[in-house]
Amino acid sequence: MKHFEYISYGGPEDYIFLRCHQKDAAKTISLANDLIEKEIRVYFDCADSKTEHTPTEISAAIKNAKLCVFVLSAEALEDLDFRNSINFAFTNRKKLICLRLTDKDLGHGMDMQLANIPMYRNEKDLMDAILNDEERELFTGEGQKRLEENKTRKILTVALLALSFILFIAAVFVIRNRISFYNSPAYQLSHLENTEYLDFTSYKQEDLVYLSGKTIDKLNFNGMNLTELKGLEDIRVRQIDIANNPRLSSIDAILASDTIQRVYLSQDMINYGDALLDKGIEVVING
Repeated sequence: MKHFEYISYGGPEDYIFLRCHQKDAAKTISLANDLIEKEIRVYFDCADSKTEHTPTEISAAIKNAKLCVFVLSAEALEDLDFRNSINFAFTNRKKLICLRLTDKDLGHGMDMQLANIPMYRNEKDLMDAILNDEERELFTGEGQKRLEENKTRKILTVALLALSFILFIAAVFVIRNRISFYNSPAYQLSHLENTEYLDFTSYKQEDLVYLSGKTIDKLNFNGMNLTELKGLEDIRVRQIDIANNPRLSSIDAILASDTIQRVYLSQDMINYGDALLDKGIEVVING
């Protein structure tokens, strides 16, 4: 729906008072904007809407208006506050004209009260009547301010929503990264307490560095297709299973360890047996 683009006139010069019900806002707002573009000063109010002025503001606006214009519809005339504003205009002997949007009886005594008031059936005829009013010059002039603060509010709202979205995405990113870190070998292995058995086969050979300084009774590398055991010498481990790692090119890390007492080998790795036995390490053939 189109919005009223101006601040209702509240200065010392003459103006017209234009009021409708929120059900008729679309037509009336276009009329109000068009009037102001033709340099007619307008105090606009939409009854039963979020932008409705207070009763005190409405009564003051009617008292000071040169011409009062009411948009009549079935919904508007069922609104007591709207009817009261018409009655208040009569009480203050204001010049009235109306845009009538209903063919039904006005009801609530309004047919009699408005019997001698000029009625127009469409916005164009009403506009012509205002522009051709004999007192038009009194309420014509510049000075109606655009509602720039609404644009600023919209910009701020969009900016805040964008910032909230960015912060949300950042929070999700941080949480996901944190969860990913907690599930990482770096976190899991470095926070491992001393243990009797660790199956290392779900990790990679470069993750051995995270076990540095840990005490483990048995470490299982069976079938990992290892090529090296770099970092093993820094782990206090008593027995290791390196069976089924035919690509393992060296056991120097085992021989450099001061804690390893037993090594499990597969038949295809039996060639490492002598070096291990010479070191005093028990060899067990495992497959």
